[in-house]
Amino acid sequence: MSSLSLSLLKFEKKSLHVTKDKTISSFKMLYRAFSYSLNYPLLMLIVYLLMFANSMLNTYNPGLGEQLIHILTQNDVSEHLTKAVLTRFGIDILIAIVECLLYYSRARLALKVERKIQGEFYNSLLNKDVEYFDQKKIGDLTSRINTDLQSVKSLGITDISGLFQKGFTLLGSLVFMLNLSPKLFILYLIMLTPRVGLLWSFKDKFRQFHQKLNKLKGDANSIATETFLNIRTVKSFSTEEKEFMKYDKKLDEYQEAHDSLAKKELLHEIGKHFFKTIMFVAITLQGASIVLNKELTPYQLSRFIGLTRDFSRAFLMLEGNVKRIISSLANAERIFKELDAKPKVTPNEDKIVYEKDVRGEVIFKDVSFSYPTKKEVQVLKKINLNIKKGEHVALVGESGGGKSTIVALLQRFYDPTNGEILIDGKNLKDYNLKWLHSRMGLISQDPALFSGTIEDNIVYGVDKYTSEDVDNAVNHSYMKKFVEDKNLFPEGLNSNVGERGNKLSGGQKQRVAIARALIKKPDILILDEATSALDADSEYQIMKGLENLLKNKSQTVIVIAHRLSTIMHCDTIVVCKSGEIIEKGTHHELIEKDGIYRNLVEMQLSPMKIKSESI
Repeated sequence: MSSLSLSLLKFEKKSLHVTKDKTISSFKMLYRAFSYSLNYPLLMLIVYLLMFANSMLNTYNPGLGEQLIHILTQNDVSEHLTKAVLTRFGIDILIAIVECLLYYSRARLALKVERKIQGEFYNSLLNKDVEYFDQKKIGDLTSRINTDLQSVKSLGITDISGLFQKGFTLLGSLVFMLNLSPKLFILYLIMLTPRVGLLWSFKDKFRQFHQKLNKLKGDANSIATETFLNIRTVKSFSTEEKEFMKYDKKLDEYQEAHDSLAKKELLHEIGKHFFKTIMFVAITLQGASIVLNKELTPYQLSRFIGLTRDFSRAFLMLEGNVKRIISSLANAERIFKELDAKPKVTPNEDKIVYEKDVRGEVIFKDVSFSYPTKKEVQVLKKINLNIKKGEHVALVGESGGGKSTIVALLQRFYDPTNGEILIDGKNLKDYNLKWLHSRMGLISQDPALFSGTIEDNIVYGVDKYTSEDVDNAVNHSYMKKFVEDKNLFPEGLNSNVGERGNKLSGGQKQRVAIARALIKKPDILILDEATSALDADSEYQIMKGLENLLKNKSQTVIVIAHRLSTIMHCDTIVVCKSGEIIEKGTHHELIEKDGIYRNLVEMQLSPMKIKSESI
């Protein structure tokens, strides 16, 4: 055998293997979508029994025109006609009852399945780690919730049930056709084979195109979502046209891909109708021959052709069903992929939740780290840091020096690439993650608020609290002044903050975020540029409140800040540069060292320097 023949044979085997794997994968996804219905077995059984009854009744019920032609050739026309009309009326009433019950039952099942899928998917997203969201676009995720989940529901209920319903009709038609004329039945099956083959040959192409269409649609949604989230920036820089062009380009790509799919579907439709016409001609000619040979009556031939029409109609609808299934499979694949994605940071939900509070002793041992999206860049390099219980530590240094990364690792948003982090002598990976987060409080420089009232946002992270707890948090975060201003907030703490807190100023949002962290009474409090959005007076008042709150040293506090007033009274100041700890000590110790920290302080205090230059 020539080398060319061997290569072709290998390619054919490989292609067959890939096709087989895709087919198995498709069936697995079909079953997985269908399995959601199995959670409601009684309702599902009712739906499928009603579908079977509906298909059999419609197939058994002959066309009235065919019946009349046959009845008019009989001797006792009146008697046969009365019987036929009454029978037809009774069957039609029964069909109507079955169809109404089917519509109601299937709608109920669809609603239950949709509810379960949405809950499962949303819960799955919430339990993904931060790394997952670093690599995803919000618009793409919302597209999956709004569009892809609907496809999975349709796949599991409408599409698969439709497949069964048309299958019942096809089966019933074939049984009645076989009973009327085995010869014509065999011919019909032979003529049907290429039509089925045509549908099967197109399924993978349709699926690939729908996957591409869904991706392009998700990309367009991502652009729109990102633009709306940053609409103030867009307006400020007058980039409306630029954003529109980005969105319009994706729409052009989507239209181009859709046109390409439409052309292929056109070829498929032409082939489908060609085979349908050939089948009808062949059955008619062969049927006429059988009638002339007295093997079949004209009425039986008419009935057989009527059944072929029913079969063809059901087959056409089945083909449409298959196309919808192929389209839905492309979406289902994306959904199931997200559902099956395991977080790299294990939440340890099976770990015992500790009854006692953590002491707050933090140790970094030779910790190195690179972000998963930029593995080639080492953000932290063998960090060693000991923070005692109740100690107040400030992290300072140039932007990109690793300060916020240290805090992110402490909260276990990521796991270190090398080294380990200990809290109270126990590795961070050994804690129940949700419980550990409940013992930490974070105040970031860009706080995120949720739709609801001011009080809703303050108590966001706690399950049990008293009005006294809320009052203390409000007082220590210096919120009272603006919350009690009836001109600004007539309803006080019950005032609505708007979407993402857009009814509050930057400083007001920051104070709410501080109150939200304080009401948790955390063992470890993290302030990441927590007062950066505040004016000097507000910052002074808040820091004074925090100082009074934390003076008993019951909490470990880690501060990232650039203002000297915020950090100079900390027990330890850690200077970071290029992912390493360069200096460490008190404010006075580091000033005396005459090193990087002193230079940073002098730059901030110098009137020749821009006041906002960070240290």
